[in-house]
Amino acid sequence: VFLPASRLNPVTGTFLYLILGGKMEADGCARKSALVIVDVQNDFVSGSLAVPGGERVVAACNHLRCSAPFDAVAVTQDWHPQEHISFACNTHRYELTDGAQSADIREFSTVSFSNPPVESQTLYPAHCVQGTWGAECHPGLMRSAEDINVKKGDACHQESYSAFADNSRSSPTCLDDALRRRGVTDVFCCGLAYEICVAWTARDAARLGYHAYVVEDTSAGVDVRAMAEMKKELTALGVQFIQSSEVLPVLLSM
Repeated sequence: VFLPASRLNPVTGTFLYLILGGKMEADGCARKSALVIVDVQNDFVSGSLAVPGGERVVAACNHLRCSAPFDAVAVTQDWHPQEHISFACNTHRYELTDGAQSADIREFSTVSFSNPPVESQTLYPAHCVQGTWGAECHPGLMRSAEDINVKKGDACHQESYSAFADNSRSSPTCLDDALRRRGVTDVFCCGLAYEICVAWTARDAARLGYHAYVVEDTSAGVDVRAMAEMKKELTALGVQFIQSSEVLPVLLSM
């Protein structure tokens, strides 16, 4: 669903901050916000790696971007080649460590590779393969021509949970540069899945110096225990966990 940017962000830019007496960063610039919608794709909503509650997240993301005046919106996609290292069906293509045999590997197990050197890799069903239905954003997700589009995990040998870089942080995506060019200081993360790609994106945002938030009711996860562990870890890094009803008050207080 594509909507004009004027309908999605009725109040944007420094005008908002001037009216509301918004806070300034140390360099004298007004704080600006970005909504980062993480991996709301067909395979994660109803496809090969569906997250429970995925359909709810589609509607929640739409409501959030329409109800809060973000200065920028980024939409991310896993964009894997068919030979991607995270696919359980591809373990025969890579050299496993410790003499493990690809025939003995099962989906959702964790392995390590000696070639290419990958210390820990969770194996998944094939998902979000470039150019397929599963890799497309859910058709109900609102989009704008002004969105920042981020494709990640597009190299065969690199896993990329975070929207900012691959898991080894050796290959950044376009997101950090795009946000900095827009003067963004505060990053609100939501989408799929809470404890994996949403959490890793929020963690990298905090490490890169942004004020980072996870919008919990606009996200969904799989493993409740892992979600709690990630929340504890990210809270220690300064990431704030909020509900969608709190986003507008946070923006207006910036």
